[in-house]
Amino acid sequence: MAINQVCINPLLAYGNKANPVTIYVQIENKIAPTLEKIKDQTIEATDKLSELSAIFGIEANDYMTGESLTITYTPDQSIQGNVPGTYPIKVSTKDTAGNTTESNVVLTIIDTTAPTFTAKQSSEKIEINTVAPNWLTFFGIQAIDIVDGDDTKQVKVDASEVKLAQLGEYHVYFTVTDQTGNVANQFITTVQVVDTTPPTLLVTKDKISYPKGKNVSENQFLQDVGASATDNNGIVSITTNFAKVVNWNQAGVYQVTITATDSSGNVTKNVIQVTVKDSDTAIIIKPKNESNNQRKGGSKNVSSKNKKNTPETGDTWNTELLLTGSLLLLAGIWLFRRKNTKTK
Repeated sequence: MAINQVCINPLLAYGNKANPVTIYVQIENKIAPTLEKIKDQTIEATDKLSELSAIFGIEANDYMTGESLTITYTPDQSIQGNVPGTYPIKVSTKDTAGNTTESNVVLTIIDTTAPTFTAKQSSEKIEINTVAPNWLTFFGIQAIDIVDGDDTKQVKVDASEVKLAQLGEYHVYFTVTDQTGNVANQFITTVQVVDTTPPTLLVTKDKISYPKGKNVSENQFLQDVGASATDNNGIVSITTNFAKVVNWNQAGVYQVTITATDSSGNVTKNVIQVTVKDSDTAIIIKPKNESNNQRKGGSKNVSSKNKKNTPETGDTWNTELLLTGSLLLLAGIWLFRRKNTKTK
């Protein structure tokens, strides 16, 4: 409200003048402001709702001064940006004279946004011939929706092209639909089936002895130490440096390496101690009377039997000492009997 002073100088006819008159005029603003850009709004569901003033953009000006007025928004209920629905809102403003204006608008929140995928890793390796894992946890997959929240349990997995028994690179596909029916873009991960596991190499002996000059083959050596190998993926080849390391003409201790190699090149090694020992010379007694020796089952037959029963591999020392002692005992008995025969 404003009071204005007005001075009136009356001018009468014939040039006569009257005394000036001062009057006061009070101007009152009874005109309420006008709300402009009133319009209902529809927005996408969001977890960060903007200010209502920014969403609606309603304006109002004071009729007298032309100044912008503050707009007040009063929703009928609390507005949650991630909860679809309609929200009635009262809009009001008041000018400096106390004139107020009110109106109503509606905010509609809709959900047309599909869930989004996240993954700890989109590419991973897996060992061949392993049991199929839970692919969601294997890649660390999550599906998050603005409205539903965590939709991971709704994720569908397609791992039909993965062959865990065959080396190679394969894809795993993930899809999900939220409760509103919004379908997420297919999420694709890569799994590489690899073989990094070395074969299992077994031996029944880690030490073995052979006589000097024996010249054992590699295959025989592998049989003698009970070498065998298995692998999680196919055939395993077993090789050694046996032929290169062992000198059959030289007594001594040799370190022989057995190597098991699978089809992917994974290797397992084992070292066997091979001892080459000097051979003992067998004692063969030949009696003077050859026919008498044959009649009494002399040393020739014993020597032949001893040679036949000598072990082909392993430690020959104890066996040869035993046979030598037996031969000497038999020879002593034979000489004793012969002496007694001559005495009679």
